[in-house]
Amino acid sequence: MKKSISALILMLFLPALAFAQLQWAEPWEKALDEANKAKKPVFFDFYTDWCPHCQELFKTTLQDPKMIEYFNKEGYVTIKVNPEKDKKAETTFKVYAYPTLVIFRNGVEVDRILGGKPTAEMIAALEDIKKDKGTLNDFLRQYKKDPKNAKLTFDILDKYIAKGEFSSAALYADKILTLDKKNEKGFASQALMQKGYIYYKAKDLNKAVEALTSIAAKYPQAKEAEDGYLAAASYSKRLKDTPKAISVLKSFLTKFPNSDKKLKVEAELKRLQEPPK
Repeated sequence: MKKSISALILMLFLPALAFAQLQWAEPWEKALDEANKAKKPVFFDFYTDWCPHCQELFKTTLQDPKMIEYFNKEGYVTIKVNPEKDKKAETTFKVYAYPTLVIFRNGVEVDRILGGKPTAEMIAALEDIKKDKGTLNDFLRQYKKDPKNAKLTFDILDKYIAKGEFSSAALYADKILTLDKKNEKGFASQALMQKGYIYYKAKDLNKAVEALTSIAAKYPQAKEAEDGYLAAASYSKRLKDTPKAISVLKSFLTKFPNSDKKLKVEAELKRLQEPPK
């Protein structure tokens, strides 16, 4: 009899657990305003329809009862926005990578998480943010005490990139190039990759290509040496400068004749050189 009662109780609770879902507040402007006034933390999920990582995050972590329980316990207001369909959100938050998770506490944006995470890691990250650990403000405080720390400087660069604050990001990229001149710690080559992205977002293709292709010249052994050329070609295509993309890919084949990416580059070069149909 006891087993039957236990089974019955479990059956009564299972449907609630199975169908527990996050409540996505909308419209986002009103939800954010009300949450800020009530001093409730806010979890923004910025996604796009074409992003597989966004779909994976939604199907796994954001459907996990443990994640939902954490949000409810902490009093989070959860908001889901596709910036490609909401231009005001795109302009307001300057989100360029997906998924991007933006966290507000006490009415102020305190941090961003790029990409999805398993539930345990997501909760740990949100707990750190609650303690102001590993946030941009935290890194800036540390930087005042240790301005020659290349790793810390790069962390700040990454945070500014995530926030779409590219002028500040560029300043810290330059600091890294000074701190790690010989790329002994591998930060200088990464900083040049980021500078290429910054120039691309500013639609200054010549400077983007210059920064990206300079990695191979300055740091030929860096893992970003080949990737710099490929990023330069990609940005050229996105900015609809096919001749520039062709030139960069040709230079890649000359610079890296034994690359394991050679066949893919040759195929892409052939495609770009084909006359339009």
